[in-house]
Amino acid sequence: MNSWKLLLDDGTELSEQEAQYWDNVPMDKKIKQATFILLNGSKLVFDKFDSICIAKLGVSMTNGDSVHTGYRITVIKTEEYDDFMITSSGVNKSNGKVSELTISKNCFRQGIK
Repeated sequence: MNSWKLLLDDGTELSEQEAQYWDNVPMDKKIKQATFILLNGSKLVFDKFDSICIAKLGVSMTNGDSVHTGYRITVIKTEEYDDFMITSSGVNKSNGKVSELTISKNCFRQGIK
């Protein structure tokens, strides 16, 4: 199963299993490093960034349930961002200017440059 792990500025490690949801990642801590572990065991490692958001992707069903289909990781460095869409078919990367982002600012957690 894909998952993420964070190294916070105070040395604490926080896994997705511990936090359960990205919203439970403390906003008052800075993230020194974020690691995303892919199904095949390889890792995407992010460090030296302004802020990061890791969101689960899902599809709603007609009965009200939702199915988890992947992740979206958005990493901001200065005035630009890198966006990673991670699904069962692989990793797609795009980038752009921060002014073009449509993600809620509430999702982002501060990093350490």
